[in-house]
Amino acid sequence: MESSAKNYHKLMVLGTAAANVDGTLYLSYFGMRRCDRLAEAYLGSEFQRGEATVLISGGYGKKLFETPPVSREATLMADYLIRQYAISHRALLIEDGSRDTEENFEFSMQHFPDFFEGIKEGEEVLGLVSHEDHLVNAVKAGRKKINCREAQLVKLPTRELVGSNRRITSLGRVGLQQELAIAADG
Repeated sequence: MESSAKNYHKLMVLGTAAANVDGTLYLSYFGMRRCDRLAEAYLGSEFQRGEATVLISGGYGKKLFETPPVSREATLMADYLIRQYAISHRALLIEDGSRDTEENFEFSMQHFPDFFEGIKEGEEVLGLVSHEDHLVNAVKAGRKKINCREAQLVKLPTRELVGSNRRITSLGRVGLQQELAIAADG
């Protein structure tokens, strides 16, 4: 049974592969959707407006890069949240070294142990933001690394845009990512 949204105390969004367009990294379409869902929860009725602590975790996919890129998933996501939703950089904790879901939790716990204390003790609930399919593995990894009950981790799946699959197919992922990156900058 999932906890009610008003009991969430903390939010964690898990990174997704950045779009590499001619050697420049952009936040991918799926990264934007994760940020949009996080902002919806953070600024909307799921929290007392802007009261939750937010952790953004994601470095770079180990399958995509042999050497770490300069721009990291978490940094691109934080920039998007600040620019698109005016979320203060002071509200965001950024972990940008992880390369997979296990490392998202492992590295985040190393860098921000206080963030997880209330969750470990069963006093706080963590809202996890990611793609619905990814959340299954994220909850397993979170329970293992944090050593908490499943009820302490609440899934907040992303919502895809209507017709987005058709649009991705017609433009190709890189084309859509370039278009969205330009729109986000403009």
